[in-house]
This record gives sequence, C-alpha cells and structure tokens, in this order.
Amino acid sequence: MEVINETLIGPVFQDFRHSTDFFWESDFITWSFKTARKYLPDNELLINECTPICWDITRKMRSPYAQTIDNSIQHGAEIDAIAMQFHMFNRRENEESQSLPFFDPKRLCDVMDFYWENFRKPLQICEITLPCYSCDSEDEELQAKLIENLYPIWFSHPAVEMIMYWNLVDGYAAFAPLGAMDQGENYYHSGLLRFDLTPKPGYEMLKDMFDHRWHTTGNTETNGEGIACFRGFRGTYDIVLEKAGTKKKQTVVLDGENKTVILE
Repeated sequence: MEVINETLIGPVFQDFRHSTDFFWESDFITWSFKTARKYLPDNELLINECTPICWDITRKMRSPYAQTIDNSIQHGAEIDAIAMQFHMFNRRENEESQSLPFFDPKRLCDVMDFYWENFRKPLQICEITLPCYSCDSEDEELQAKLIENLYPIWFSHPAVEMIMYWNLVDGYAAFAPLGAMDQGENYYHSGLLRFDLTPKPGYEMLKDMFDHRWHTTGNTETNGEGIACFRGFRGTYDIVLEKAGTKKKQTVVLDGENKTVILE
C-alpha cells in the first residue's frame, strides 16, 4: 500500500496536486502512516518519491528523501518499504544531459546500497518510464537495450523486492487525450505495447528475461544419502521426483539462500 507519494516534488505541481492545507502540515507523513497502519494492519506500507529526488544522495543522510524517511520514522511512521520512481520524463533534445546520468550502473547500485544500509527496508522500483520518442524501429530497439541493461541491475540487488513498469500501452498515458501521441506523457512513446497493442522489442525483452533468463530448469540426481543440490532463482518450483520408474510431483517455494527442502 503506497501511503505517501511525491511530497518533495517541485512547486510546478502544487496548484493542482496538493489541494488542502493539511498537505503542508509538519505531521502529514507521520499521521498518514499511523492512520494507514490502523486501518490496514496487515499491509506493507510504502513511501514513494519522484525520480530526481530519490536517486540523488549527494548529501547522504542530509539528502531530502533520506531526511524525510528518517524524520518520519523517528516520529513514529511505520514505513515498511521505500519506493523509488524511475521516470525518464525528459524531452528527446535533453536526453543526453538529463537522462543519461541515471543510467550509470555505479550510481544505481550506490543509491540502492545507501537506502538499504541506512534503513534496512526493502526497495521497490515503482514507476519506470523508458522513452522511445517515436515508433521508429531503431528507437524501439534502444528502449529494449535499456531494459536489458537496467533490469538486471535492479533484479540483482538483494534489497529490491519489486520492479514495476509505468505506461504499459502507448496512447493511454496521463495528461493527454486518448491516442494523442504529441501530448502529455504520450509524447515519450514509453509503452511496452504500441497503441494497437502489438508488442515492442522491450516487451519481448522483459518476457525473455522472466521466462528464460531468470527461470531455472534442469535435472539432478541424489547422492548415496538421498541429497541433491542445485543453484536457482528464488520462486516456486515444480519438482518431479523419479525413482525406479515412478514419478511424483511436489511444489516447493525457495525464498532464501542455502535453503534445505525435504521431499517425500
């Protein structure tokens, strides 16, 4: 449950995003989390922030997002997870200067390490926008290449528990009439599906990652003590045991390192 979103966003949005005086109260975040915990006791409660702020830790714990999280926790907010947007809402002519710095693998890892080491909260890459800017095949292939390079960085970090893409289909994005590709967020052509719902290379890239690259299959044999070992991705496995021509299927969940499962 995302309790709070974009409390540090710039003044350009204030007139239509924040309509009540309560938004500016000093206990706004703390009150919101306490209220969410009261009525949603079993939910994971998230705080969320916009891209430039959450991926900027140049001032370490004095950085705005870190300060907000730390101050809120100190005042009783039960923040269960930290969400971080990754919108590249930068126009094509500004892509090199404004988007490229966010694609630095070292920066991405340093930022995720920082939040994990200081707060010990799981991370969610919660809103991803990777523009194509057009329907040209070269632009779409570049989007797929970005997905291929960025997703493994997030996926491999031990603190990241969720990755979510934003505008799935072109032409349905915010701040624009349906299908108006020159307006609002439609301008970025950032969907993984085109307006006619045909998949882009980026869609196929993600499908390949989840269905094949991050998918463990294989065969192994037990030793003399009935023990078999393998290394695989976390997740739910269908394991088929075969002995003397007889097969038996069992489902197990592997959710940690060096886990031992007894199969009967």
